[in-house]
Amino acid sequence: MLYKTFYESPIGKMILVSDAKSLVGTWFLDQKYYMYGIKDEIVQKDDLDVFKKVKRYLDNYFNGEYANVKNISLNPKGTLFQKQVWKVILSIPYGKVWTYSDVLAKVEEKSKRKSSVRAIANAISRNPILILISCHRIIGKDGTLKGYSAGLERKKYLLNLEEKNKYNTVLLKSKRLIINKGNSTASKSVYEYDLTKCTNIGGINKLVKFKEPIDFVGDDAKKYYLECSKNKMFDWYVFLKSNNTCTSNVILEEKEDDVLEISYNTNPKYWGNNYVVEAALEIIKHLKKLGYKKIIAHVYEENTKSIRALEKLGFKYVKNKLNFYKPLNKYINDYEYELDI
Repeated sequence: MLYKTFYESPIGKMILVSDAKSLVGTWFLDQKYYMYGIKDEIVQKDDLDVFKKVKRYLDNYFNGEYANVKNISLNPKGTLFQKQVWKVILSIPYGKVWTYSDVLAKVEEKSKRKSSVRAIANAISRNPILILISCHRIIGKDGTLKGYSAGLERKKYLLNLEEKNKYNTVLLKSKRLIINKGNSTASKSVYEYDLTKCTNIGGINKLVKFKEPIDFVGDDAKKYYLECSKNKMFDWYVFLKSNNTCTSNVILEEKEDDVLEISYNTNPKYWGNNYVVEAALEIIKHLKKLGYKKIIAHVYEENTKSIRALEKLGFKYVKNKLNFYKPLNKYINDYEYELDI
């Protein structure tokens, strides 16, 4: 006996099938090889725990947020060879693409047997767990999109979605922290205090809380904070492992193909704990793996806390220029730092 439920995705209705404990299949209702390998009787049962996990995964995925397939038990129906191919596909990172030859090499390496691109392609086309077993990340050797059982338009949509959000879907961890894409609740935690109304930059003497919940509309300060996150490549939030409290966010903007500019904000309640430094070290390691070569940062001379943080991270002073800083109503030096990674 198998069980089914349905999921409305942005690119079409899907059926989810389970054996009560594991996910057996996910198909679009109009795709090729629909319900491939399924011969058992199927009854509808929407409240299975595995279905709840899969729907939560798909919600996060289509929202461009972190989704961890490792938390879901998968049990696709197929031959031993097909299962070997599907297992390899599971290892393709989010936002990356492999060729059929890449998959072939991995399968041959793990199975210690020779195969062919044609056999790999046949197994991929019959993948019964679309999106979670990410066969949409496989392209032709020349970079073109090849066949996808749910259609090339859907494949293009999924790849574009991942390309747009690939920097937001990575979950990084350090000894004390989890670094992940944030949300409105996290934003409110970071921006609990209106820093534009504090008495100085280098060390705040008096913290002024916003008078109402922060909705990023209204006064200049809220507009300023919203502007900080606009047109950025990605915006990560830093959470304490101990209680899941958001302390900071780190924003990176792509300046050139391999150069990023970093900025960050920390709720003043958590100053002095080196959370940004600890989080930034993990982010920098990740950026290096992605092929970035340099990170730059701009900081005003009075912001001694940020200068110390940059120096702890290994940033070096490059130059400065005089800029007018509105909150203090005066001209101050804007220092530029950079880090080769």
